[in-house]
Amino acid sequence: MQKFQANEELENILLKNNLIETTSSRHKAKGKKSFKKTKSSTKEIFFDYELIRIYKGDESKFILTEENLRQILLYFKLNSVDLKELLETNLFNFSEISERLLSIEKELKSLEKFQLHKPRQSKLNRILSAYQNIEI
Repeated sequence: MQKFQANEELENILLKNNLIETTSSRHKAKGKKSFKKTKSSTKEIFFDYELIRIYKGDESKFILTEENLRQILLYFKLNSVDLKELLETNLFNFSEISERLLSIEKELKSLEKFQLHKPRQSKLNRILSAYQNIEI
């Protein structure tokens, strides 16, 4: 499994996944970087030297696994309705996302098995597809 640090490789992956660099000149001078979906977004990935911080949540890591990176990108890609399904508080948390994705998979299998709640199936499928289709 590939590992990622706060460096140019991770920066290129974030840019490739439609995040934009929003680093202030003050932070640039210190060697820090900031990435958001839009300039006014409150969700932010911040390279604090070697530490990777996720704001609008209180998570940080020195090294990301491929799954961690997928979770971060999913957090930025989902619309607010789908994100609310994944994280009730909309605050980023690695373990909560992992648990919730497993729960969504189980729920979707049950709904499909008994052919229940088609709109709900569609929503859960949309979340899982977004996660599975993230390219790193």
